[in-house]
Amino acid sequence: MSDPIIKINNMNKWFGDFQVLKDINLDVEKNKKIVVCGPSGSGKSTLLDLLPVFIKAHEGNILIDGVNINKYSIRSLRKRIAFIPQDPLLFSGTIRENITYFNKSASFKEIKEAMITSGSFKFVNELPQGLETILYERGQNLSGGQKQRIVLARAFLTNAPILILDEATSALDVISEIRIKKTIQHLRKKKNVTVIIITHRMSSIKNADYIASLVNKKIVNFGPPKKILKKI
Repeated sequence: MSDPIIKINNMNKWFGDFQVLKDINLDVEKNKKIVVCGPSGSGKSTLLDLLPVFIKAHEGNILIDGVNINKYSIRSLRKRIAFIPQDPLLFSGTIRENITYFNKSASFKEIKEAMITSGSFKFVNELPQGLETILYERGQNLSGGQKQRIVLARAFLTNAPILILDEATSALDVISEIRIKKTIQHLRKKKNVTVIIITHRMSSIKNADYIASLVNKKIVNFGPPKKILKKI
């Protein structure tokens, strides 16, 4: 096994008196696709929220490229991690500002490419102000699918070595989801991006390099799909 881009050691997390993750140990190799699966409440989203420090663990440590995440500034850490949650994170400002948040020097060609890939180019282009359209807080003036496409465009423009998707294609149609999957394959091939996904869609699970199965807040199985799918 090559040196992991992400290494989680003896991780424990509580919310008050309730433990949500127990003794998590996980190594994620560079340029691999990892699917994190498990029943509702098993700790999947909590585990991924620890990586960009949306929340902090109580015990254990996380290394990215061999460096403890506590030694990164929040901004530099999040430039390394393109995170796409199920509930899109948008802020008040223009669509352009939302898409280029982590790559303000992006050219129009790069922005357009990210928008086409995410499926947002057509609907943004049809808005009277286009990229300069002002979004309300959390993008309340867009539909759920439109918000998700804007967040996807931002992630593709970030050039981060780690891409995390937490049920991120749940609001997209089949054609858009296929386009996103092709983009992920392109990112892995051309830019050596490491992909971590929470999904319940069997097509994504079968195409993973590894599956991490969480049950009762613990990783109970880790390995290639053919091995793990027989156990879950």
